[in-house]
Parts: sequence; structure tokens; C-alpha cells
Amino acid sequence: MELFIVNYQLKVAIKNNGEFVNEYETRSETMTNTSNFLPEVLTDIYEKHRHEWLIGVEIQDVTLVETIDIENRELIHA
Repeated sequence: MELFIVNYQLKVAIKNNGEFVNEYETRSETMTNTSNFLPEVLTDIYEKHRHEWLIGVEIQDVTLVETIDIENRELIHA
């Protein structure tokens, strides 16, 4: 099993009493993921931020943190 760190930037619409006010904020975030396959990473990001009004997501970096051999329970790469 592989573990990745994903750095990404969000563009989120600003709401005023539940209505879009034609403004947005941009922020960078980090999450861990067990996949580096882009559709899976994007699905996890959208799932994490589903309560927000996302305008865009930019994946900035995906880094392999470690690989674990589950059958033998040993760390292969750190």
C-alpha cells in the first residue's frame, strides 16, 4: 500500500446569506491519500469540500511518503 501527500489549491465562492456574491477566495491545503490516480484524488478533494461552493481545484504536488508491504507488514520506502 502506498501513501501520498497531495498539495492543492482551492478556489471557493464566497456566499452571503446563501447567495453567490461574485467573489471568491483562494487557499492552499494538504491531504494524505492512498492513490496518486488523478480522478481518485479529485473525487476525495471534492468529497472533503462538498459543503463549499468550489469554483476550481489545482493539484500542485503529489509526493510518495511511504510504501508498505501489507502481507509482510514491512516498510519498503520512507
